Amino acid sequence: MICVSTTTTTTTTTTLADARTVSTVTGCSTAPLITPTACATTQFSVSIDSAGDSFNYNVYFSGTGVTEDPTTGTTGNIPENGSGGPIYIQSLPATADTCGVLTNCSTAAATGYGSNSGTDPLYGSLDVHFDNVAQIWYCVGYPSQQTNVGVFSVKNANVGLVYGLSN
Repeated sequence: MICVSTTTTTTTTTTLADARTVSTVTGCSTAPLITPTACATTQFSVSIDSAGDSFNYNVYFSGTGVTEDPTTGTTGNIPENGSGGPIYIQSLPATADTCGVLTNCSTAAATGYGSNSGTDPLYGSLDVHFDNVAQIWYCVGYPSQQTNVGVFSVKNANVGLVYGLSN
């Protein structure tokens, strides 16, 4: 039996000759599914140095069931691997704390992966989405700033909440 993000059990009850009953439970049980809640925060400010400089990511898109087209954001700053395309930054465990995930992703994008000019992060925009099946948050960085909501055009039935952030 395979259980994926569900609880499946079968109970068999047998009455013995001496009137005792024996119940046998077979199957599997997994942790309850996480259903993230929407985040009302629209700006995430990240301190980038000891001088008190900060960098802001602003939410420009929120929705469900889509991710950003990976061919967008390929102009401008070149990411660390030189491809000019999106860079997977990190995955985060399932949590309903969507604002915490957006803060964590913004911080990783602004501070954890270098910068191009000392005050600009390596990632100008982010696609942060929750995979309902894998129960994982994904944080994907793009080298260029983005405010066009039309880039979130790749349909994916496994994607729950999704956010687009840009500096």
